[in-house]
Amino acid sequence: GVCGGAEAFYALEFFPPNTPDGARNLISRVDRFGQAASPPLWVDVTWCLNSGKRAMETLVAAKAVCGLSVQLHLSCTGLTRDMADGVLEDCIEAGIFSLLIIRGDPPPGSDQWVQTDGGFATARDLVAYIRRKHANAFSIAVACHPGGLPGGGDSVQNFKSKIDAGADYGVCQLGFDTSAYSDFVKGCKGAGITAPIIPGVLVPPPSPAQVSSVCKHCGVPP
Repeated sequence: GVCGGAEAFYALEFFPPNTPDGARNLISRVDRFGQAASPPLWVDVTWCLNSGKRAMETLVAAKAVCGLSVQLHLSCTGLTRDMADGVLEDCIEAGIFSLLIIRGDPPPGSDQWVQTDGGFATARDLVAYIRRKHANAFSIAVACHPGGLPGGGDSVQNFKSKIDAGADYGVCQLGFDTSAYSDFVKGCKGAGITAPIIPGVLVPPPSPAQVSSVCKHCGVPP
């Protein structure tokens, strides 16, 4: 698995760059992290409909140029089964076998998330689909929500359903309340979940207005 048995580690998440200059700048920065005394255990790049090709190119460069382990951050938003098959085949061809599966945000211009025709209703469904198609070829992470699910519901049981579908570990939504994380981990242990649960941290902190916007979007108390 991507956690590699490390006792203490960190990983980094990036959005794919929009321009060639942005790509060169990002890879240069990632390479500096890779040369650090304590490099990231892996680098995650987000995939969505309008940035899928750039996400794959960034991951391939980070893997080849920087020598880092990489992870594709795959969203269900707008994703059909045929598209998922293509993305997974691209990953196999590129030697990328680590995935972070999320349901994702509503499409641009909408405030409601709707399942795409021929797609997936939940991250759990996509995890189960990948396991059916590719067995254990991929290491699969999923999102978990110590501060509570944005739409309500039991966050422990939500996470458990993804683990039961075949996910290997969880990466938490960003948060500022360490007790919420501790309580969530205790609740997961009480529910019989033994998978690793990695906290999410917003670094470097953007402006207060950006922090407030991100928290509102994610349903996280600032």
